[in-house]
Amino acid sequence: MAKKKRRSQKAKLIDSIKILSLILIVLVVYAVIDGVTVSHKGKLRIEAGEGLPSVTDFFPATERAEAAKAKLLTDISAVDTNTPGVYEVQLQVGNKTYDAKLVVEDTVDPKATTKDLSVFDLNTVKPEDFIDTITDVTAVTVTFKKPLDENAEEQTVELLLTDLGGNETTVTAKMTKSKDPTPPVINGVPRILEAYEGGTIAYRNGVTVTDEEDPNPQLQIDTSKVNLAVPGTYTVVYIATDKGGNTTRVETTVRVYEKAAGYVEPEVIYAMADKLLATFITDGMTDLEKVEAVYKWVMRNNQYGGNTDKSDWLQGAYTQMTTRKGDCFGYFALNKLFLQRMGIPTIDVERVKVKPSENTHFWLLVSVDGGKSYYHMDNVWSQVLCLVTDERLDNFNTNPAVRNAFNRDKSLYPATPSEPLPANSIRINEIRNYG
Repeated sequence: MAKKKRRSQKAKLIDSIKILSLILIVLVVYAVIDGVTVSHKGKLRIEAGEGLPSVTDFFPATERAEAAKAKLLTDISAVDTNTPGVYEVQLQVGNKTYDAKLVVEDTVDPKATTKDLSVFDLNTVKPEDFIDTITDVTAVTVTFKKPLDENAEEQTVELLLTDLGGNETTVTAKMTKSKDPTPPVINGVPRILEAYEGGTIAYRNGVTVTDEEDPNPQLQIDTSKVNLAVPGTYTVVYIATDKGGNTTRVETTVRVYEKAAGYVEPEVIYAMADKLLATFITDGMTDLEKVEAVYKWVMRNNQYGGNTDKSDWLQGAYTQMTTRKGDCFGYFALNKLFLQRMGIPTIDVERVKVKPSENTHFWLLVSVDGGKSYYHMDNVWSQVLCLVTDERLDNFNTNPAVRNAFNRDKSLYPATPSEPLPANSIRINEIRNYG
């Protein structure tokens, strides 16, 4: 009985061993079938611009059938295939993980079409200016292959195209050095510059120079014929020159006066004007608001009448400021003084008489944008003429009561913009005060 029992236990042990061996064999076969022995490429190279690869692209063609169950552990959807680079990728086949690299490379040279240029200033020319179109998957930079010849009237320009893959292409274009046909324009030169003997003149005040081709034309002022120590009438010449060698000359008159009895030094006049301005000009005001404030203050605090001495506007402004009474010249001079003290550009305007019997008249062109544009200002009338356009002033000038007081040589002054400024509402009955 005991012998029989031992045989039974031995048979069970043998059966268990057989079962375990069978399981082991199955596991080995499964591992082989599931891809443990499948190889892969260390790097997968694709050309820039191609679409993203599939997981089987990472395996040799001979093993793709066995790698059919492979999957990507790395999300490559964010890879920009238009930008060369190397990206780490993990693959899984069955229960085994593989490391690989996705290499995006650019091996195609860039292509471009060019255009010829006619250029005035070589310093403003960029290599990109000669390019019409560029064909390349990646970004391309354009540089001059050799420096431009500044003295050549015509030359062939070599342009080097370089893409992100380091591929280079040379293309050419023709460049002709053009001539600047337009001379610079000088604005803001006063018709008359005035000073007293021993005084000074700010020749550049309010004067601007512009040019279509040259952003920085040069301005010279020839004052060699002016002697500020001796009363008299002199000529000063403004000379503007652009890079193309074009020149514009503008002459104007300088009047130097002898200091008459009762002459008041400019420093005294300026100090008085600044003190008055401080009573109605506040911090934060725009130039537009400052001009309107001056217009209102002069009209409220001055009475029209009398005959102001017109030999010197600054002395006339002082007389108007101290007496608070004067004719159009007094109003004009006081407005000019206040505005100039605040750095607001002005231009003197004087009536052109058709008949000798007509009265003189003076008013201002005023800028609230730093001298770029000007509007008319005159506060001695029954209508508000504060920063008005040429059209508005000319319409007013046709009024029989005005008697053509605003006739002027328009060639001497900048035209106003056609659109009026968005000025505040100013009403005569609200600001006129003779009391």
